[in-house]
Formats: sequence, structure tokens, C-alpha cells
Amino acid sequence: MKEYVVREYEQSDYDKAREEMTFEKANEVLGQIGRGYLPDYNYTGSEDDYDHFILHLAIRKAQEACKEMAKDEKQLEDMGNNSLDER
Repeated sequence: MKEYVVREYEQSDYDKAREEMTFEKANEVLGQIGRGYLPDYNYTGSEDDYDHFILHLAIRKAQEACKEMAKDEKQLEDMGNNSLDER
């Protein structure tokens, strides 16, 4: 017997994901992008190869930015929790 699970998403699921996306989560997702999902580069000097290299660099920069922003998010969250504790 074969059993299948079908998962269907509604607009509300997309909206919720957009609202709940943190920089920490974005960094995790970017880190999961496997080499097979991005075109590879080999320093061949071709225009496509160079564009692929730039794409890799941009994703790496985005990860670095998300990492820093996640720290800021965490600090703001901690500050908010501390002010609530003081009440």
C-alpha cells in the first residue's frame, strides 16, 4: 500500500510566513541553499561564469547581513522582555 500526503498552502500561510520571517530564520534558509540550486562558477572568465560568481557573493553577503540583523533582533527582543519584567 502506498500512502501520500498532499500539503496545500493558502494565502494566509504565505502571509504568516512573511510576517514571521526573522533575520535569524532568513540566515538559516540561505545557509540551506545547496550547491545544486545555484549555478556553479569555475573562474572561466565567461560572462555567465562571472554572473554566477557574483550571485554566490551576494548570497554570502546576505547571510552575513542577516546574521548581524539577527543579533540586533535578539537584543531588541531581550530589551522588550526586560522592560516587561520590570512592570
